[in-house]
Amino acid sequence: EYRHAYAAAFANTIIATQIRLLRGSMTQKEFADLVGIKQSRVSAMEDENYSMWSTKTLKRLAAARDVVFLGRFVSFGELLQWSRALSEQALTILPFTEDP
Repeated sequence: EYRHAYAAAFANTIIATQIRLLRGSMTQKEFADLVGIKQSRVSAMEDENYSMWSTKTLKRLAAARDVVFLGRFVSFGELLQWSRALSEQALTILPFTEDP
């Protein structure tokens, strides 16, 4: 039970952080306008306590910044390994035009 709660909280933190990084220097309003959603929705999704993720919306955010959202299943061991190597750099996504 604890493992699942940890994994859910970790996933929410990662997604919220990546959305903030994806937004970059844009304001939440500018990003919302680019994506075609309300600023309040961007604000909610950037909150680590938010958990009502929709893959449709995450894909829409990604497409607006010319990147890909990829959800995947992993073991708890892989989650722990990945969490140890976590950094802002590891979560930053390059748009297609800057992708080597």
